[in-house]
Amino acid sequence: METTFNFTDYSELTANTGVVSISTANSNLDGSGSTTLVLTGNSEGTIVNSLIIKATQATTQGMIRFFIKNSGGTQLLMEVPVPATTPTAVQPSFETRVSCDLNLANLNQLLVSTENAESFTIIAEGIDWHYPDTPSCCDHMKRRANNGFNDVNTGNSNLDGTGAIVDILTAGNNGTSLQSIFVKGQSNTTEGMVRLFISNDGGTTYYLFTEISIPANRQTGVVPSTINWTQNYNLILQNSYIIAASTENTETFSIMINSLDWTY
Repeated sequence: METTFNFTDYSELTANTGVVSISTANSNLDGSGSTTLVLTGNSEGTIVNSLIIKATQATTQGMIRFFIKNSGGTQLLMEVPVPATTPTAVQPSFETRVSCDLNLANLNQLLVSTENAESFTIIAEGIDWHYPDTPSCCDHMKRRANNGFNDVNTGNSNLDGTGAIVDILTAGNNGTSLQSIFVKGQSNTTEGMVRLFISNDGGTTYYLFTEISIPANRQTGVVPSTINWTQNYNLILQNSYIIAASTENTETFSIMINSLDWTY
């Protein structure tokens, strides 16, 4: 099974995005001790495209471990080293995105643990599929542009999802393919950070997943304001999940997210 959209397949895809926080130390490699459920395989199966790991505090050298659990037991899937990193107003915390290419069988579970008692957001980019009773030939996926945009302007140095955070985009239909993120300053800027969060509960809880460094810049009539962008981000987001943003400094930024919803 392709881990991206296969436009000649008559199966129907639904985003299944696992988002959790972990912080309890566990040095075990056999699946015992403290682990957290990230994602469960759906009836036909769940494609896990990638795994995002984002620290929400300073880190020491350690490890993030992923496990697969089924009725027969728990097996170690992969380990991801964590370096020592100290985030600041201009230095992002540790983050990485790991290609997974895993087909998770029905009711099998993807679990995660951390070597050290440090806080991380873990995001599993999953896609469920099923076959309709009356299949259509070839490409029957319908796509619709979904542009999320808003301003952020209230200083917030928190990495834990608290403080001033502004909702930018809500995923729709069977899911949303987030393609690119544009950040544009509306004034002079000092060195800082724009942070992006995911909410899986309608905007009550926010999980940090990436940071965008903002350089110092002085805007004039002939010098443009700061511009940053992330192109081809390729994150699949589950229906009703929210992408939100904050700014380190009290400076105004336009945030625009270019994405596609899909349905059948």
